[in-house]
Amino acid sequence: MRQFLPEIFLALFFGIFSLALGISGLIDLWPMPGRFQQAEGVIGSASADYHYSKYGRKSLYAVKFSLQGNSNQFSYPAYLPNAEHVLGAMQLGSQARVLYSGSDPYHPTLWGLTLDGQLVMEPADVSAERRNEGSKLLLESVLMGVGLVWLLRRSARQRSEDTGASGDR
Repeated sequence: MRQFLPEIFLALFFGIFSLALGISGLIDLWPMPGRFQQAEGVIGSASADYHYSKYGRKSLYAVKFSLQGNSNQFSYPAYLPNAEHVLGAMQLGSQARVLYSGSDPYHPTLWGLTLDGQLVMEPADVSAERRNEGSKLLLESVLMGVGLVWLLRRSARQRSEDTGASGDR
């Protein structure tokens, strides 16, 4: 049994990771709500969240911002178009209009953004990008699941061959 522990841990890792990707993909495929909440005001804070790869490469993950007098912390994910532009245009004191859904003030779902009267993103565009991102995550989840099944079958076949070979002696 001990010789199979690495395979068991690897299978558990791939299984859990595949499940997490699938759930995340399904959430992104959720339909656009019929009604949005709206917030307007002056940008009170703005910052960038970055991911760092294992090779030290930095890439934008999301632009985080809030409006003065509003407790919501908004996030403009980098998979939406123009994230770098939004980061550059998001100045303290700029006027913003946000369409969002959700009741959690720390994680509202952004559906539309206007900065200083310029439309950056509207709900139909956000919905299309979320569906695209969700589809990618679901595909990755399925591929991980197929890889897991292949790995387990290969491992089982190898064990049966090893058992058969040692029993022949």
